[in-house]
Amino acid sequence: MLEKTIGGIILQKSSKKSKGSVIGYLDKTIETDLPTSMDNKERKIKILYIITKGNWGGAQRYVYDLATSLPKDQFDIAVAFGEGETLKKKLEEGAIRTIRLKHSQRNINFLEDFGLLFELFKLYVRERPDIIHLNSSKIGLLGTMSARFYFFLHFKLLPAQAGYTLSRSASGGRLGKRFGKAESALALNPKIIFTAHGWAFNESRSFFKKSLLKLGQWLTVLLADKIIAVSQKTREDMIYLPFVGRKIETIHNGVENIEFLPKEEARRSLWKEAKEGLWIGTIAELHRNKGVDILIEAFEQITKENLGVKLLIIGEGEERNFLEKKIKERGLVGSVLLKGFLESASKYLKALDIFVLASRTEGLPYTLLEAGLAGLPVIGNKVGGIAEIIEDGVTGLVAERGNVESIKDSLRYLLANKKLGEILGQNLKRKVDRKFTLKELVCRTLLVYNTNNE
Repeated sequence: MLEKTIGGIILQKSSKKSKGSVIGYLDKTIETDLPTSMDNKERKIKILYIITKGNWGGAQRYVYDLATSLPKDQFDIAVAFGEGETLKKKLEEGAIRTIRLKHSQRNINFLEDFGLLFELFKLYVRERPDIIHLNSSKIGLLGTMSARFYFFLHFKLLPAQAGYTLSRSASGGRLGKRFGKAESALALNPKIIFTAHGWAFNESRSFFKKSLLKLGQWLTVLLADKIIAVSQKTREDMIYLPFVGRKIETIHNGVENIEFLPKEEARRSLWKEAKEGLWIGTIAELHRNKGVDILIEAFEQITKENLGVKLLIIGEGEERNFLEKKIKERGLVGSVLLKGFLESASKYLKALDIFVLASRTEGLPYTLLEAGLAGLPVIGNKVGGIAEIIEDGVTGLVAERGNVESIKDSLRYLLANKKLGEILGQNLKRKVDRKFTLKELVCRTLLVYNTNNE
């Protein structure tokens, strides 16, 4: 059996003719029907990742981690996205091909969304991916619709004599044993994966809008071949709907070791005027969903009891003006710093004494995992998959969603019990090291890529 190791992944050519490749990852061996460049040096698995925006958040981080972790001599990877430059810059530094989507934007605009539907269809025709991996709610719906339309047209228009086949291989996989005129059957019937980083219907909206969003996301699930939920709670939010259960699999986000700056160096870099004293902080987009306004209100009450304590907020977004006004109105100028977006923000985490994520809705936040790697005591709201990271009183403290008093009480408790905070932080670090690794994320995602449609 021929074996090659690339980037921590052991790829083996199977001796059985009916099989494709065998992928050994960590302590697992994955026997696949995916073709490998050891069988055909000119043919790689083509994966097309698509996401609505090209800024930097949890979903973009997820796409980046997957795209840059797979071995480039086995996979032909491209990432398509809309407005935003940060993701593009990071991917190009990792030698990943990027594609700009002109019509992709977060807000609903029927004209632009209709244009995006056809833009995606043309992208599939041009790229002919084996696997389409969609991320974010809007791209999930439009991406699955256009992918099904793409397959329907090709299935009807391609003549049998052209050498294409859509039959399953002898091993039960979706790929024929040969590619037929340099095209795989899989590329004509690409596997459609959608990762749910959270559901839009969990955001604060009217009942009518929530119902429409749930209908759209149910349709996404029906049209996709497989759904990856980043938390068990995300899975449970949809699992009860018809024809959904067997399609959704939970795969937690994962992180790898971070080179943290020492505490004093990080503080000097972030906030020279306030490098002494206790620092509470968060890393979050300045968006209502992240609950930064709740954190500021809770912090205001804490300052009345703990003079000199500071609040550092790393992140940028549409609520900056609103939050600046709130800070000024509450007399917190000099005590709260909106630092803005920072490249590699996680490396500054050891500047903090307590990390807080006051989100109103979440999937499975990377920032909590990174704070865990830093060994910080953490507070998180009881939303999404946060309770899967934080076991209340064991690996951190869990506060009630949208409740300023609950955040305040948790902060007060940690400030009064610093030794307990250290224990909680170390417990969380061990949990993240054991359960939420990037290697496990990549390994389990590879298994999903190889799972047959049912």
